[in-house]
Amino acid sequence: RAALRRLGSAARPGDPLFPHALRVAVGTTAGEAAGRALGDFWGHGLPGHGFWAALTTMLVLFPDYGHTFARGWARPLGSILGGLAAWAALLPAWWTPDRLVVAAVVLAACVFLTLRVGQLVLNFFITAWLVVLVARLGKAPDLTAWGRPADTLLGAMIGLLVFLVLPTYHHDRLSSLVAAWTDVQRRLLNVLVGGLTEPGVVRYEDIDTLRSRSRHTRERLESAVAALRHEPRGHRARWNAAEIEAVQRSIADLSRCASQLYAAQPRRDADAVPEAAEIAALFDTRLTALADALDRGAPIPAATVRASFDESARRGGLTDLTDHRSPDGIAHARARALTLCLRTALAVDTFATGLSLRSPSPG
Repeated sequence: RAALRRLGSAARPGDPLFPHALRVAVGTTAGEAAGRALGDFWGHGLPGHGFWAALTTMLVLFPDYGHTFARGWARPLGSILGGLAAWAALLPAWWTPDRLVVAAVVLAACVFLTLRVGQLVLNFFITAWLVVLVARLGKAPDLTAWGRPADTLLGAMIGLLVFLVLPTYHHDRLSSLVAAWTDVQRRLLNVLVGGLTEPGVVRYEDIDTLRSRSRHTRERLESAVAALRHEPRGHRARWNAAEIEAVQRSIADLSRCASQLYAAQPRRDADAVPEAAEIAALFDTRLTALADALDRGAPIPAATVRASFDESARRGGLTDLTDHRSPDGIAHARARALTLCLRTALAVDTFATGLSLRSPSPG
């Protein structure tokens, strides 16, 4: 069920994997068509091996700019160098079948040893290995030495072109990712702070579902942030690198507040704090405004939660910690609720301050 939910989410046009799936579909089809059309590259490639172009297009395309363009140049360059090296090495006449077997085994070992080294080194050894494997099949060494690099170059060019036509720049979607996390966190805090009012008022299954969604949206945000430094300078978010780092710290602080509120949910009537209901409404209003401003690319509202929180806490009597029913005269549940809610209010204000450090760019 979780896999189907994830698949359904990725099938929506707003999800980052949707344009990636579209790019792979278009690019692989174009690579296959180009490989079939060019065939053997006018006698310089292996007939019927045009699928190398489609395969390269599929392997070059990634959901982000950095990985796509890194593979886009490294994969064909490795194939070209590997083909040239193997072709030149096979020119001497002293290559016996036994020596070719040894060379093929060594190159195969190099392929498996460099699987995670990088596309350039890996494809150098893959292409050289293929050339040595077919070294005794007529003109096949020459055809493989030139045909595979040509197909790889063709597929890489198609992949890069498809990405440029149907791009995904994470700078452009960073604001919407922060908005999505803010909205999930709003719903989570509404449940958690509202849950302080009465034991059993919320179900832990619902809280766990919201916490899982919060983690998922945060992972998507962190993945996008990790890809930012590889993107062109022309694509920039409403925040610079230092400001993005500050926003991430604020998100971590708010997540810790949510975890503490989760642990503080009342289990007895004596632990309930009815006054927390108004505080939950304050958080809901503020985070709704933040998420809406981020979605629209509008300036962040200047209002703060702290002032409204202090007024609401005084008006509702939450700051009055005296409870004569308690042996030591202090209501520990009320003190804990006041501390956690105040800490959350400060975290929300810090988060909003980080978001408003820079005005949105025109357009």
